[in-house]
Amino acid sequence: MTTRLRNVLGISKTLVIAGFMAVSGSAISSDKTMMQKAMHTSPMPSLMMLISNNADLLELDNDQLETVRSWRMENMSKSKMLIKEILDLEAEIKDNVLIDLSQQEITELKEDLMEARGNLIDLKYKCISTMKSALDEDQWKKLMELRETNMRIMTDKAGGNEIQAFLRVSPMPKFMAVVLMHGHEIGMTAEQKEALEGWRLKNMNHWAMLFDQVLKEEEAITDSALEMGDNKELMDRFATINEKRREMAQMSLDCRDNMRKVLDDDQWKIVVEKFQQYRKAR
Repeated sequence: MTTRLRNVLGISKTLVIAGFMAVSGSAISSDKTMMQKAMHTSPMPSLMMLISNNADLLELDNDQLETVRSWRMENMSKSKMLIKEILDLEAEIKDNVLIDLSQQEITELKEDLMEARGNLIDLKYKCISTMKSALDEDQWKKLMELRETNMRIMTDKAGGNEIQAFLRVSPMPKFMAVVLMHGHEIGMTAEQKEALEGWRLKNMNHWAMLFDQVLKEEEAITDSALEMGDNKELMDRFATINEKRREMAQMSLDCRDNMRKVLDDDQWKIVVEKFQQYRKAR
């Protein structure tokens, strides 16, 4: 909390620090992943994690890998600090909006927030420009396809029950979606969140790519069948889809096993109950 608000509230610095550490961004960010926080705090796309997690798929050479590594080492901490600053300022405004602050104090808070958001936009723009210069045309196109797939799966909830969509493509339970939607209710510690987030960031891009490929290939096979496509060719393509489904199923089971190790019995019970609710929803 800023000095100007401490003076208005008339409370000690010690109490302010203790309270702020406990509730900083509480209602805004406590149950958000790092990627969700980045999306919330800036309209600019976040590409660094996507590139890093898909370096092999994008076929980055050593020079490109060094460009990515150097940018991350130089700028990732700046990005995280700006994201935290924005979330903290939003929490500060939210927590104190009903306090009798002067117009000048409100203006100062708004200016601080706008400045932080502007700095984050500038930093992300530099990142995008650097990455676009480092990647060739085909690699950039593939990166945009990966981003589109991830964004659609992460944010498009309007098209129906997401859990049921996952189950239709691969019948193994997809618990990570439940954790993302109900992290606050599960009551995870910071260490638990970090463990699950690490697994998700390492694996979600490949799973999302397989999910998208299966959906597109299913539609293409249906169209080909209606056009009286060759029987053997269609069955070969169907076998390819099933192999991708097997890979997705194995990844879902690995996710389940990792999650079961991270969560305690009560937390795991909540995850299963929430999953069942989505599974049975119509």
